[in-house]
Amino acid sequence: MGRFRAPEDAQRASHVQEREIEWLIEGRIPRGMVTLIAGRQGEGKSLLSAWLAAKVSHQGGVIFSNDEDLKAQTSRPRLRLAGADLNRVHFWKPELTSPDGIAQLETFVRHGKVRLLVVDPVSSHFPHQSKDDRAVIARVAAMCERTGLAVVALDHTRKTVAKNAHPAEAILGASSGFAAAARFVYVFGANPNDPDERVLAGVKTNVSEVGAMAFSFEVCELEIDGKPSQRPRLVLVEEQSKVTAHDVVQYRGSGDVAGGNVVKKAVAAEWLTSLLMFGALPVKDVQKQAEDTGISWATVRRSADEIEIEKARVGYGKGGFWTWALPAGHPALVVGQAAASAAASGLDDGEELTVERLLEMIDAGGDDE
Repeated sequence: MGRFRAPEDAQRASHVQEREIEWLIEGRIPRGMVTLIAGRQGEGKSLLSAWLAAKVSHQGGVIFSNDEDLKAQTSRPRLRLAGADLNRVHFWKPELTSPDGIAQLETFVRHGKVRLLVVDPVSSHFPHQSKDDRAVIARVAAMCERTGLAVVALDHTRKTVAKNAHPAEAILGASSGFAAAARFVYVFGANPNDPDERVLAGVKTNVSEVGAMAFSFEVCELEIDGKPSQRPRLVLVEEQSKVTAHDVVQYRGSGDVAGGNVVKKAVAAEWLTSLLMFGALPVKDVQKQAEDTGISWATVRRSADEIEIEKARVGYGKGGFWTWALPAGHPALVVGQAAASAAASGLDDGEELTVERLLEMIDAGGDDE
């Protein structure tokens, strides 16, 4: 018998040079690999993709391929609010299912110094048959490895899964070639402990073990075509949340909110009412005081809706701003006006009447007695 020879494509482990993983987002989004993020429709996945694109745009180029949102009306404003370098973000849909399309993408990546490709959603970029074609997915993965490009693809989750099911079972097409090729798989959805927040939690992380990331919503002012507009963005609030992917998948937002959240909203409503009892304030001032007080802005906004805060635009252009005020006839306004009249004589010249100052004056009056 002749001497045995290993197949030509077999490679000894000793011949493989070890390399450290390079990260776009430390411990979360690796370079040169595919990452899959899945979540229920309408919970903010596209806001997350804008946050990622904005963050990476300050490192290099980004290809933003989103088939579900309008570029001028939705995608560009979201990227701008997220702080993206808009000169480095390209709206373009690559052809990912053919060798020629991959070659064209690779040329773009190399010459444009592109570091991130956002694919939103997977289904519009990979028809059903190609989504399950391992050869198609292998070409994408190989191109990522050659160029260092990170691909972040967004997909939908099932509405419900069995209580004891693995979170991966919630991802549509979890057994597909695309999901298998992804080195990181996340679910993105409401935080069961605070439904005002969103959580990015790991389902499959082949190369790292990190906690979930928690985000809050923030409504910001911007101008589009010279007209004022308010749009949401995501703000990172916690990099190491203990919420798990199972928690996110199982939470259905049934309205059975934990008592702590009810208390938080009640506290925020009381605080907001006290803040506005002396009259309207610019939204930026309300937000700054909420931050200083330690109250979540998302909770304040929910409370504002419940107590029917009146929102008005003052001025236009760069000098314009939004204000919040209690609705006309609100009992707190009556109390505020009466208190302001009674306390006016006790204020120093130019001193502003605030809730804190009013309480000080009441305390001082009690001591005098």
